Amino acid sequence: MTAAEDAWDGGVGRHGPWAVVVPEPELDPSTAPTLRKVLDDLHDRGEDHIAVDWRPVSFFDSSAIGVLMGAHKRLRGDGGALAVICPAGQERRLFDLMALDKVLMFVENEESLPA
Repeated sequence: MTAAEDAWDGGVGRHGPWAVVVPEPELDPSTAPTLRKVLDDLHDRGEDHIAVDWRPVSFFDSSAIGVLMGAHKRLRGDGGALAVICPAGQERRLFDLMALDKVLMFVENEESLPA
């Protein structure tokens, strides 16, 4: 694990070909850079399919959206994919209002990740 992952309260796991990242419950300018570092480190180690489990996130701001968009662009540019595990409904309402459901891949749970 990297120093960023060691200092982080979340975790990194696997589901098939996907690295699954569980971020901190609050993502703001003080915590979003750590999520960015974890995603970048995974990509640098060769992970090309990364899912971010958004279910434990209780607060996020534009810095977290920037992290997701940056990871999406980087992975897509290298032939990979970013997925956000976030059930439909109230939890995903802000993403839908920002039309991010048109850009990012959203899935209900790990089992819904493409093989």
